[in-house]
Amino acid sequence: MIAALALFGSLPGILTALLKFQCAPRWIIVTSTGVSIYIFISLITGPTMFCWQSTDNVSNCIFLTIPFISYLAFYSIFLSDQGLFTGLKFSSKKYKNSRVINDKLDSIQPKLEDLIEDKIYTQPELSLQLLAEYIESDSHTVSRLINERYGKSFNNFMNSHRVNEFIRIVESGEHHNQTFLSIAYDVGFKNKTSFNNAFKKETGTTPRTYFNKKS
Repeated sequence: MIAALALFGSLPGILTALLKFQCAPRWIIVTSTGVSIYIFISLITGPTMFCWQSTDNVSNCIFLTIPFISYLAFYSIFLSDQGLFTGLKFSSKKYKNSRVINDKLDSIQPKLEDLIEDKIYTQPELSLQLLAEYIESDSHTVSRLINERYGKSFNNFMNSHRVNEFIRIVESGEHHNQTFLSIAYDVGFKNKTSFNNAFKKETGTTPRTYFNKKS
């Protein structure tokens, strides 16, 4: 009997694992919770089919069932990603992690903006890893900063600044004796194809068409 109850006591672990890996529907967990509560109440009020009428066996049943119900209730409400009871999920850890991440992004964003002001994007060999080293952070965090705060990937973010700098130079007439491609190299593009693709993505047209419309 004790062995059967011990097997019964292992049920919450099996059920919650099935729920975690989406191998069992939520109703199984809910049903098992209800059945467990019923058994627990029955054990308190009198013997059930799971226990003999011996006082020792009833005590054993209670001893094994209380941890079962406590574990299942705690897991379902506070630990499960899916939570049995809507609105009761324990989410302070998520909020805490979110605050830590935001604080970290806040601390490195000014460094990124300073580097952009210094036109770090004009370095043709600039990579995410190299940028992270300049900022004194890791590439994952810098990538997240660019994604979340500017809505761009690293390459698109840098190319956007290169295109804007290219337009500024051409419109200012600072290098009127240079070709478009020469200026493109100066602002950090490695080749004509990447320049044309980035320019069209940023402005919706080619460089020549863009400046013809301006004139």
